[in-house]
Amino acid sequence: MHNLLVFFSIIFLLISNFCYANLAFAKENELGAVEKDIVDEIRKSGFKDFSFVLMDLDKGQIVSSYNQNTPLIPGSVNKIPSTVMGLKVLGADHRFQTRLAINGKVEDGILKGNLYLIGEGDPNLSTPEMFSMLQALFDYGVKKVEKKFIYNDSYLYKANCIDDSGLLDEIYNTGLSALSVDFNQLFLVRNDTNSLDFYKIPNLSSVSLVVTEQRFPPGMNFISKQVEDVVEWKISTRQKYSLLEKLPLKSPGKNSGELFRLLAEQYGIVLPGPEFGDVPDDVINVQVNQSKPLQELVELTLEYSNNLMGEIIFLNATKAFSKSNMDLEQSGKLMLSFYQKELKGSDIVWSDIKFLNGSGLNSKGRVTSTFLAEVLRYADQQNFGKRKFWTLLSVSGNKGTMFKRLSSPEFAYKVWAKTGSIDYASALAGYIITNSHKHYAFSIMVNDLKKRAKIDEGGYTNQTLELRNAASGWRSLAQKYQDDLIKSWIQNY
Repeated sequence: MHNLLVFFSIIFLLISNFCYANLAFAKENELGAVEKDIVDEIRKSGFKDFSFVLMDLDKGQIVSSYNQNTPLIPGSVNKIPSTVMGLKVLGADHRFQTRLAINGKVEDGILKGNLYLIGEGDPNLSTPEMFSMLQALFDYGVKKVEKKFIYNDSYLYKANCIDDSGLLDEIYNTGLSALSVDFNQLFLVRNDTNSLDFYKIPNLSSVSLVVTEQRFPPGMNFISKQVEDVVEWKISTRQKYSLLEKLPLKSPGKNSGELFRLLAEQYGIVLPGPEFGDVPDDVINVQVNQSKPLQELVELTLEYSNNLMGEIIFLNATKAFSKSNMDLEQSGKLMLSFYQKELKGSDIVWSDIKFLNGSGLNSKGRVTSTFLAEVLRYADQQNFGKRKFWTLLSVSGNKGTMFKRLSSPEFAYKVWAKTGSIDYASALAGYIITNSHKHYAFSIMVNDLKKRAKIDEGGYTNQTLELRNAASGWRSLAQKYQDDLIKSWIQNY
């Protein structure tokens, strides 16, 4: 009798596990006939790491999904949750400040004290705005600073790059600072293809160029190192360069101070070399430069997928939320807890979601399609100023990264989305308007986690370079399948 009970208990457990597994599979893969054909084609093409969700915005129900809770690399689609958090925490009308201040008296055009350039996290500060501050200083009667020119960028976390595991000579991987100008880029220009005699714009003394015969590792065009207070960039005679090259600035706060000093010369204002320092409470503001409203900055960030803007908005949001300065990884953990609270009661599986920054420039971060769809629905329900969040995204056939995608008359203006791409990780998330005039949120992520891991582990080798070079073809096919899914949804839902 005992053996019989054991036998039936084992049979019951096997049946229960089988049923549970099938229920879980059904929950993960709620496919219609149209999606099934596309999924079969994707799988036959060798794509294994992919997921998608289509969610009815009105009902909050997932109407189609595949691997919806599988954590994958989002790339720049990560800018959706970080900018939504920024809008929620800071407000759509929030403006960031950059201050020009003095202490001491002005006598006969000479400031007898210090001049202060104070960055407070404007992600879009430009050279023309610096000229505006200089005009205010000129109008104040200052022609020379007798003591110190102090810059201060301590308002936010700062770093010499966004992702230290990525390509360090690419302009999308710039330094971070609360005092950043013109996206922290340095232009190298030459007039002769037979010469490596580049000149710098702006001509910063804190950045030097050194020509070398050294053979660089595969995939690298420039190599930098810190030499005392100067960032030295090596240019190799063995590399091929364009007449115009761009480099990321590694010390944005100092570089911004140096640029300000160079521009001051055009006003006939003499400034000492910039140095970092604290700002006393009793300084007098000469001018307080105000940024565009945050809502406009978010639109620019999403439309052009600007990593620097994404990170600075993200750091501003986490500072306001936590009342403290946090680095990118700490800010990522805070964003996770923010959404766990805001999306409480959803079907999101939180255990595998991980944010390492706000821009998505990292291959170790993970999100799920369910999470992205829930964030998009949450954003749609918020009152972010005069415009809905979906109107800040790129539009199919109209603007941004969606300009050339789904641009035929049948699909133009029906997809409002954010693209995301690093080598072997392609994502697309946003909103669609179907032919039946219904509104849906969607997320589609396609990865090749094995090939991505080989790049991350391989360093700068010929094998890694071959993988990177092959990634563009892989990406084109991934984007084709993303577009095929969206077309089917627009036509059939």
